[in-house]
Amino acid sequence: MKRIVAFTLALGALAMPTPARAENFVLSGREAPPSQATSSVLIAPEAYQQLSAEQQQVVQRRLQEAPAPATRPDDPASTMRPDEPAPALKPFGYDMFAEGPTSIAPIEDLPVPADYTVGPGDEVLISAISPVRSGDYTLTVGRDGCILYPNIGSLAVAGMTYSRMVSFLTQTIKGEAANMQLTVRMGKLHSIRVTVVGHAKKPGLYTISSLSSLSNALMAFGGAASGGSLRDVQVRRSGRVVTHFDLYDFLMRGDSSKDVRLQSADVIVIPSAGPMVGVSGNVRVPAIYELKGKANLDEVLKLAGSISPNGYRQRLQIERFDENRTKQVLDVDLTDPKVAGTMPLRDGDLIKVFAVSAKLSNAVYLSGNVERPGQYQYRPNLRIRDILKSERDLKPESYLDFALIERMTGPDSHTELIPFNLGKAMAGDPKENRQLQPDDRVQVYYRWALQQKPMVRIAGAVNNAGEFQLMPNMTVAQLIQLAGGLKEQADYSNAELTRRQIVDNRVITQRMSLDLRRVLQDDRASNQVLMKDDYLLIKPLPGYSRVRTITLMGEVAQPGTYTARDGETLYDVIQRAGGFTSQAYLKGAIFTRSSVKRQQEERLQVFVQRLEENLYRKSAQGAAGALSSEASQANEAVLTSKKALLESLKQTKASGRMIVTLDDLVNRPHSSSDVQLEEGDVLMVPPVLNAVSILGQVYNPTAITYTQGKTVNDYLAKTGGPTDAADTGDIYVIKADGSVVTDQTYARGWWLWRRGIRSAVLEPGDTIVVPERLAEDTTIRDVRDITQIIFQIATTAALTWGIIR
Repeated sequence: MKRIVAFTLALGALAMPTPARAENFVLSGREAPPSQATSSVLIAPEAYQQLSAEQQQVVQRRLQEAPAPATRPDDPASTMRPDEPAPALKPFGYDMFAEGPTSIAPIEDLPVPADYTVGPGDEVLISAISPVRSGDYTLTVGRDGCILYPNIGSLAVAGMTYSRMVSFLTQTIKGEAANMQLTVRMGKLHSIRVTVVGHAKKPGLYTISSLSSLSNALMAFGGAASGGSLRDVQVRRSGRVVTHFDLYDFLMRGDSSKDVRLQSADVIVIPSAGPMVGVSGNVRVPAIYELKGKANLDEVLKLAGSISPNGYRQRLQIERFDENRTKQVLDVDLTDPKVAGTMPLRDGDLIKVFAVSAKLSNAVYLSGNVERPGQYQYRPNLRIRDILKSERDLKPESYLDFALIERMTGPDSHTELIPFNLGKAMAGDPKENRQLQPDDRVQVYYRWALQQKPMVRIAGAVNNAGEFQLMPNMTVAQLIQLAGGLKEQADYSNAELTRRQIVDNRVITQRMSLDLRRVLQDDRASNQVLMKDDYLLIKPLPGYSRVRTITLMGEVAQPGTYTARDGETLYDVIQRAGGFTSQAYLKGAIFTRSSVKRQQEERLQVFVQRLEENLYRKSAQGAAGALSSEASQANEAVLTSKKALLESLKQTKASGRMIVTLDDLVNRPHSSSDVQLEEGDVLMVPPVLNAVSILGQVYNPTAITYTQGKTVNDYLAKTGGPTDAADTGDIYVIKADGSVVTDQTYARGWWLWRRGIRSAVLEPGDTIVVPERLAEDTTIRDVRDITQIIFQIATTAALTWGIIR
């Protein structure tokens, strides 16, 4: 046991990593690329200076990386190399007993073999069927070795084999009754007691089934402890050894010829382990092996399953302790057949089988954004076009203007970067179709890895919808995981993946339906690999909707956020809130809706775009038709004012306000004035307003205390009236409810006595707007009209809130 522990500790110490060393390599050449004074990765200055800015950034990143490893990452990893410590080894065969004893109870479910010896305590089950005498009998073998059968008497069966007893009882009981059907079988079997001694995991006295063999017993009581032998397990019976059981034969070849059936009073002896050697590295079963007597190198390698295909046979190493004084190392060449068969091994030897060199002597390497990366056979005069024959060998969005060859050169084995034009090389350009050398690495870049990070989007019924960076080989399932997983309302049967690709200079949009159940089960056909700009929509279950809410604010009896079911209206929610307070000013109510806000913003963008196009078109026509410098200056001044107006329109934000007539709604429930509710609706009911606002081209734009019965002219007079720049013909009023009254819509009286907007009687919260007079121009008239609309959409709510506060 001490020998195994020491052996394992020694191997564990060998397995400890050694500190890494950092070395600097000086860049050679007349001029180094910027920020690269020292590096083991080099590029010719002339080649660097010919690259574009983004291509130089790629080279800079490569120069800043760690030096290229001596072994390509594409090569298969080897198990062990000469400069690596041996990994810790485990003794062979003890894993079979690692879980400890499974059971020490008698075994009752094994078939009874024909050579089983019947003894006292065994049960014999006899079934007889005949016209004269029938019955089922359970008979126990007594201490005298007999069973008592009815009508016959005592029958001696102890000491007989099972098959001999069946024959004996059949002849005795059946006799001359040819028409009797007789069945003899064994019931419960007697137990035996065996003793386990030596280096056992749990030595002691055990009661086991009389059917148990040595291998059954070893498994039952936990087998050999550390330091116990697996090569010479003995069974002693009546003072002599009846078998020497080699568990290696049993474990490696299934040889159970030495496995005997135990008898009562047997003693199982597990002696201490014999000489042990370790085999590590590139063998099929690295482990610590127990030797059985003297053994040579060839025999031990066979125990370890022989050398694996990547094992280096020309140099095998043995570490050996020399007479407990020093440690030596021996190198062995296995290609000499006489050596392995004659090399004797000693207790404590460690055999290390190294790997062959992982470096391929006739390969070039292709990596990056290609369909078939990896190693390719080198042939004389091999060129880029021989490994990248057409665009089908490239993945979509490959960067054709630039690629790199990494080449190990010089006595110091530094890496030289050789840039080339991939597109021209594949087209056959002799200058760019570079000739390759063994061990060259050709790197093809993904276009968006150089210019912009590729992104994918996910929306809908996920916990964290948004944009995520597209990683290599990212799948739909991985994107769902990044988004925090699916929400409860997600429709697993019908997700939608939208993909846009550029093919032959055309954008092709493809929509695919996905079964999320198969995606999450990692079905390859459904769990697709994503591409740049993919958009994954996780749809909610049909008919699913969150609880709809509406917020009531201001002069409401019980303000707050209320839920609304399908079909419920604004009037219904107001009633649930207890109606309005006595201070509520219903005409000044502000009702906003998210969907209306989005619609207003979209229309605003369309208006602004159309006006901008008209503005520049007519400005160009005016400049072309100007006959004098004065006319040109006038056109320039008009253009400047128009541009300023457009910029103000672009900054305008819609409020999403809808005009509602609460007084009519309250008086006529569920009439045409009522509103079907949507998620996020907000109703603000202000208190009675006591002011009228005047904006625009007046001498003192301000808010004036409301006086009942006063007209627009009355309030304008209090501000000093319109200025000289005012367009008095286009004065309009924005009512507190958001509606607009103009001179055309307000007209009162007959033709000669017609009164316009200036005679309109105002109400609390109304706003008078006096616009600026502009030169008569179709474009400006359009802008002015739309400005009035935008002003109504965007500022009325802000004005009302300001008055309230």
